[in-house]
Amino acid sequence: TTTTTTTISTTTTTSTSTGCTNDIFEENNVLNMATRIPSNKQLNSLNICSGDVDWFKVDICDGGVLEASIHFDSSIGDLDLSVHRENGFIINISQTTHDNEIVIVTGMGAMSLYLKVYGFSGAENRYSLNVMLHNCPTSTTSTSTSTFTSVSTSTSTST
Repeated sequence: TTTTTTTISTTTTTSTSTGCTNDIFEENNVLNMATRIPSNKQLNSLNICSGDVDWFKVDICDGGVLEASIHFDSSIGDLDLSVHRENGFIINISQTTHDNEIVIVTGMGAMSLYLKVYGFSGAENRYSLNVMLHNCPTSTTSTSTSTFTSVSTSTSTST
């Protein structure tokens, strides 16, 4: 009597992808397509995908103080935050390796300012954006320009 044993081996490969998806404010990838947001507002469930940039527009009153921050887990991906004039000139920038980035702008006249959120070296991550406007009336819609007078800065380099 002969006994034959057949062994069949099956290999299953499962792959997963982070599948970074655009947030609800896309297509805000360039300054002139910035999403207008009100001051004293927090926006949640935002995404930066590799190579993505998010632009937001906020109006500031004469003598107002803009405080903007992004909150995220830097162990997933390092994000940075900058504030720009309408012509793209950088007013303030925060580029740390910490979980949160914050920028403060003072001494500006009534105008629109632009917030830019981006991933360091193509990093991807989810984040929330908090925009606070101090020393201004509750509703600010002025978009006139004025001369730049002073800036509060905090910068460091991401690694």
